Formats: sequence, C-alpha cells, structure tokens
Amino acid sequence: MPRPVATERRSVLLDAALDVVVQQGLRGLTHRAVDREAAVAEGTTSAYFRTRRALHHALAERVTHRLADDVDEVVGDIGDGDPGRPEALACVVDLFTGWLDESPLLQAKVELTLESTRDADLAAVLARERERVVGLVASVLEARGSSEARPRASVVVAAFDGILLAALTSAPEERDGFVADAVRLTLQPLSRKDG
Repeated sequence: MPRPVATERRSVLLDAALDVVVQQGLRGLTHRAVDREAAVAEGTTSAYFRTRRALHHALAERVTHRLADDVDEVVGDIGDGDPGRPEALACVVDLFTGWLDESPLLQAKVELTLESTRDADLAAVLARERERVVGLVASVLEARGSSEARPRASVVVAAFDGILLAALTSAPEERDGFVADAVRLTLQPLSRKDG
C-alpha cells in the first residue's frame, strides 16, 4: 500500500503533468518539464514514473478516472428518470460546460487519445474508463427499458466525445449554446421507452 506522502507527491506530479500537457502538448511532457512545473528537485518525477510511457499511463488513468467520476455523479443525479427531461439535460449541460470552463482535463484526454493510437497499453487504460462511462450511461437507459441499452450507450458516449471536442475547438462565446443544443438533440430521442 502506498505511503500517504508518496501518494500526495504522485498527485502533485500528475497535476503538474496535466499543466505541462495543456501548455506544451504531450510532446512537451517530460520528466524534467514536470519537475520544473511542480517546483521539485530534478529527478523527482522519474523516481515516481520511471519512463515517459509510465508517466503517460499514470496521467491517462488520473484524467479519465476524474472525468468518469464526474459522469458517475451526474448519473446519480439523473437516477432512473428520463434522460431527455429538462432537469437531466441541465445536469449534463452543466457537467460539459464545467469541463469546458476548466478544459485541462479535456485537452489532456484529447492528447492522450491521439497518442493511444500508437500505444496499445495506453489505449487499454483509456478503454477501461470509457467502458465504465458506457456502463453508467447504459444503466440510465436500462432503467428506462431501452432496448440495446449498452450499444446505444456506446453511441451516446461517442457522440458526447465529439460534442466536447467540437465545443473545445469553438469560440468560447458559442460553446454554451452549442453544448445545450447538442446535448438536447442527443438525449431527447432516448426519452421514449423503446429508445
């Protein structure tokens, strides 16, 4: 079991790694860059994450886990209700606009997703949390009696990934309206019992 100090230090280093990715992209994510960003002695990051690949994987786990935890909370708020009702739509829109207002997690996820096309182990890390999110969305659809809840949930999650990417790359003043419309258009068809 990791010691608390080691866990805290890992957390500080991964927060610094997130900042480095936002500022410089995944190419700039080096042990030395994280040491500088975290204001720790040179060599500290490599003591916790032996290789760049290990650093990428740890950051991917942290980013995707935090995003999935947020989804879990929203699914809890929606419960077994209608995902197309105004309150449920508002929960999802609030989640997405919150992520977009503090976009480092999304930016890092995009960078890591692109890198995962060249790294099967990294792809597996991302897939694990994606499956968790698909399962959460499927639970809402199953509660509504949706046929093929899991495949539908997979499509909804993919659509949401696309919505977030489009919003991330759009002008900030257009984001909220776009996200609200896109979430409504994606979720309202699921309001029907057989949807």
